[in-house]
Order: sequence, then structure tokens, then C-alpha cells
Amino acid sequence: MLDILKSHYKRFSKFALVGVLNTIIDFSVFAILLYGFGVYYVFAHIFGFLAANTNSFILNSLWTFKGLRRKDWWRQAGVFFAISLCGLGLSTFALYVAVGTFAAVLPGLWLPHVWGKAFASGVSMVWNYIGSWLFVFKPASDSDSPSP
Repeated sequence: MLDILKSHYKRFSKFALVGVLNTIIDFSVFAILLYGFGVYYVFAHIFGFLAANTNSFILNSLWTFKGLRRKDWWRQAGVFFAISLCGLGLSTFALYVAVGTFAAVLPGLWLPHVWGKAFASGVSMVWNYIGSWLFVFKPASDSDSPSP
């Protein structure tokens, strides 16, 4: 396990930097919808997540993994968003559980939705990295490469 982590530190670092930007986008959309427009927190989470994941596909495909293949970018995008939708399900469940837990255990907690969102973001980050690495931006096989 340690060898796998060592081999991915640079790529994961880039993924994390993209993730910081995605988190800013995600939390901004979430906060604006929740606190500015009174949208139910689960729906605000979904919209923020979708906005951030669109940005994530673009930056991760061009910089982090550098694995966007022009001839089948639509397939990569489809797989990326399928993985992201699973991550959305996981993070929405994590958000719902965290907000309910924070409300019950720490009733005076300031902004429980934001703390729940932070927890949910951590859950989805791990899922999305593994899915992107294994299924979306994996290097093209030798049979996919043009012959010399």
C-alpha cells in the first residue's frame, strides 16, 4: 500500500490542487444556494457538486492525468461523470448522515451544513481519485497507440 502511495504522490498532489479549486467552486455554489436563496441543503450540494465536477474533468484531463484522448474524449467524459455520480451518491449520503449526527451530538455547532459538506467532500475526493486513476485517465494501451 505504501508503494502505491509513493508512486502516486505527484499526481495525487496535482489532483489535490485541482480539488482545492473544485472545493471553492463547490462550497461557493452550495453556500450561495443554501444561505442566499434558501435552497434545501441536499439540492444545494448536488448543484455545487455538479459545477465542481465539470471543472474537475477539464483540469484533471488536461493537467493532472494528461490522459485526454481526443478521439474518445466523450467516452472518458461519460466514465468520469458516471464515477462522479457514484461519488455524488456517496457524498450526499455522507452529508445527510453528518448533518444529522452533528445536529444530534453537537446541537450548538456553528454551520453544521458546512461541516457536513466538508466531511462529504473528503469522502468524494478519495472515491473520485481512485475512479479517475483506474478507469478514466489510465494510459492508453499499446493497441490504442499509433504505430511508428
